[in-house]
Amino acid sequence: LENYVPRELAGGRNDLEILAYANKVRHNVLISGDTGVGKTHSVSAHAESMGLPFVSIACNGATNPEQMFGQHVPSEDGNGFPWVDGLVTTLVRNGGVLLLDEVNFMKPDISAALHPLLDSRRTLTLVENGGEVIKAHKDFQAVACINPNYEGTRPLNEAFKNRFGIQLEYIYENNNEDILIEGRPALLDFANQLRTARENGTIQTPISTNALMEFCEFVEDLGLEFAISNLVNKFELDEQSAIKELFDVFIPQIANEFGEDVPEIFVVDTTDTTDDEGDTNG
Repeated sequence: LENYVPRELAGGRNDLEILAYANKVRHNVLISGDTGVGKTHSVSAHAESMGLPFVSIACNGATNPEQMFGQHVPSEDGNGFPWVDGLVTTLVRNGGVLLLDEVNFMKPDISAALHPLLDSRRTLTLVENGGEVIKAHKDFQAVACINPNYEGTRPLNEAFKNRFGIQLEYIYENNNEDILIEGRPALLDFANQLRTARENGTIQTPISTNALMEFCEFVEDLGLEFAISNLVNKFELDEQSAIKELFDVFIPQIANEFGEDVPEIFVVDTTDTTDDEGDTNG
């Protein structure tokens, strides 16, 4: 939390204020945004600021209902099969912030089981545990995140989506990024050029805030040439030449911001000035 930079939202409010308000009035929150824009970090920082447990569940095909809700397991002494709560059930009973990450990957049967928990009833029914009905703890809060640009996702069911009274959209925010990368405007301009190219359809791979922070870390620890090579490798093969060309433009300013020399791979050799007739000028 001490390293978190709050995100400014509409009306002069920041994300921590809105999430705290949602917790107070029992509104579920849906956050939409590109990969690496800070959705998970925002919610985990909120949970820490409230002093609440935080659990993030990836809503992909590998997540099963037993992990989320619970199951009967063999007892250690071999006498019976006691019920053991899953992650969601534990938070419902005891309070805490639940993040349903990439919720547009969630299986329909799981989302249907969550409907009563996410509406005014705020209850969870454990069918496999004798139909036990749990009333959500007063400090239980549900937040969901989606990345609308991920392949394989599907639009949220309207009945499910409408259970989120507060719906936010996070974008890459230059003011936050400027602080997080310690005031390096050339690197930020470079990132903005890549984001414009993505909006125009020239490239498909996003450049996240985390990627910029890692770039700064790698320059400090491993050198500028490695940091550049590593960042280029994050892009698809058919995009990498365009990324390298953009680095050609920005590398003098970026190197200067880090107090580094321009890597030799970007230094243009001007010693060979042979003209078409084979004569050497100068």
